[in-house]
Formats: sequence, structure tokens, C-alpha cells
Amino acid sequence: MKTILCYGDSNVWGSVANDSETTDPSLRYGEHVRWTSVLADALSTDYRVIEEGLCGRTTIYSVKAEAYKQGDAYLLPCLMSHRPIDLVTLMLGTNDLRLIYKADREHPEKGISQLIDIIKGCPGCGAGAVVPRILLISPILITRPTGRQDYFLARGGDECIMYVKRFAAAYAKVAQEKGCYFLDAALYGEPDPADGMHLTRPSHLRLGRAVADKVEEIFKNAEETPVS
Repeated sequence: MKTILCYGDSNVWGSVANDSETTDPSLRYGEHVRWTSVLADALSTDYRVIEEGLCGRTTIYSVKAEAYKQGDAYLLPCLMSHRPIDLVTLMLGTNDLRLIYKADREHPEKGISQLIDIIKGCPGCGAGAVVPRILLISPILITRPTGRQDYFLARGGDECIMYVKRFAAAYAKVAQEKGCYFLDAALYGEPDPADGMHLTRPSHLRLGRAVADKVEEIFKNAEETPVS
């Protein structure tokens, strides 16, 4: 059985967009709706899909009160606790845009690149002590919300609409340079206008099927595509 670890933020966890601001915990799409569940359903029983999504997770950025959301800090123990792993999907970046982190918006690949290095530096987490393959997924776009505004404003308002568009090209370049696979989630998923950034229900279905197709392609060509 091949193990796939899906590492990401609220769009991996499956947050349901909310029309209004609230301090209540996020609602979550159910089984067979979240794209990670759709992925698992679409693959054969020879695969095991581990959902590792955390709302608010970043790549490498944090503030003291939310240190647990820093993706690089938790990645290594996560890899080792779920080993042996055959494939890691990385879908992060939207939360890096929060102004509080003062991230380098001109180089959106900076954080995800460091996560790739952590995985590639951990052959012990892979099946047969071989580094897992990596599928880098650039995040969906952001739209101006019709309802909840706080997420949008925390990322700079209209400016974040422009900046999030840079992820796809930047991530594709990093994937090529570091020997990873790549998929642009924005080709399959769209943000719910309620808050402007969480996947719609139909988008989860489309994205899950697209990732499943990519996974099958990756393992079908595994013998011809050595891990670098």
C-alpha cells in the first residue's frame, strides 16, 4: 500500500466559507466531499491518504501567539510519525500573505522551497528509506468577498488578489528546479465568494479528481522517473 501525506492549510482541512465574521470554529466539509477524501475515493485500495490540514498554517512564517501554525516547524515530526511515505502533497502559501508576517511577496516560493528541502533531507521518512516523491500544488486564487471581510483585509485587501496569482508560476519553477511534480489548484478550484478564499464544494470534487489523476500518473511513471 502506498501512503500519501497531504500537508496544507484550511483548504486541505476542508473549511466551509462563512458569510460573516465569527470566533466560532470553522465548519468542515464532510467525508467524500473534501478534496483529500475525493482523492482517496478515486484511488484504489492500494493507496492510503493522510489528511494533514491545519487552518491558518503557513510555510515558514509565524508570530509568537500562533507558532503552532508554522509549517516548517511541524513538517519533520509529521513526516516521521506517518512513515513510510511514498508521496507528499504540499498545498500552502495563502496564509503567507497575511500582513502580520511581513513575508517577501516578490518571492512567494521562498517558504515552500524550504519545506521541499526538509522532505528531501529526510530519506528516513520514505518507503525503503528513499525520499518520498513530492507533488507541489499552488493555491487557488483569492476574490473580493461578498460576505466575510476579515480574512481578505488581513492579507492586504485587493493587493492579495494580485499577489496570489504569482504562486502558480513561482511554484512551477521551484518544482522543476527541485525535481518535484506540480499542479495548479486554480485550474480546478475556485474560492467561495462568501469569504473569497476557501474552496467551494464543487471545487473540492474537481480538485480531488485532478489530484487523483496526477497521482496515478506519478506512480505509473515511477520506474521511469527516479527521485532526485
